[in-house]
Amino acid sequence: MKKKIIIIGSGGHSNIAIQEIYKINKFNIIGFIDEKKKFQNDKKILGNIKFLEDKFNNKKVNLFCAIGDQKVRKRIVKRLNKSKIKITWIKIISKESIVYKNVKIDEGSLIISGAVVNINSVIGKHCIINTNSSIDHDCIIKDFVNISPGVSVGGTTKIDSDCFLGIGASIKEKIHIKSNVVIGANSFVNKNCLKNSKYLGIPAKKKW
Repeated sequence: MKKKIIIIGSGGHSNIAIQEIYKINKFNIIGFIDEKKKFQNDKKILGNIKFLEDKFNNKKVNLFCAIGDQKVRKRIVKRLNKSKIKITWIKIISKESIVYKNVKIDEGSLIISGAVVNINSVIGKHCIINTNSSIDHDCIIKDFVNISPGVSVGGTTKIDSDCFLGIGASIKEKIHIKSNVVIGANSFVNKNCLKNSKYLGIPAKKKW
């Protein structure tokens, strides 16, 4: 019997989550939560976050936060975790990804088609590992990290929380990217990155 699930967000990123959920074939999507939209194509909008908090007060519910912007995603998840809802955050691992058996993936994360997560790696909470990205062996990706399409992360790399790696970026092995760092598209990172910074170029240099 399929588990019922509610999706938070009805924008473009939710379409990716939906297609992966359908492929897994373990969940029945009963509706969407959206702060701004009342109608969204063929998606059934149940209401906003306040509606969710009231409707499921002291009740169990399976949720997945399909918000692409990790700062917004984090804000919503933190708010709901403080509510009285008894939440199970569902993680979604595409059938068309390659994830080795001993890889650890925490709640709320999404591994999209074509992604590879290699042996002994750890993916934190509410991360996005996007299309055709590659996480090599023994990497640690902490919470609320976005790995864009085509990103390559070398082995034994550590990426702290709230980081964003742009499309096609490459990270040398044994690098430490500290929290709240943005890596520009197609950049090559060959040195550790300081927190609250942006890095661009080949090789990547700190811009702010």
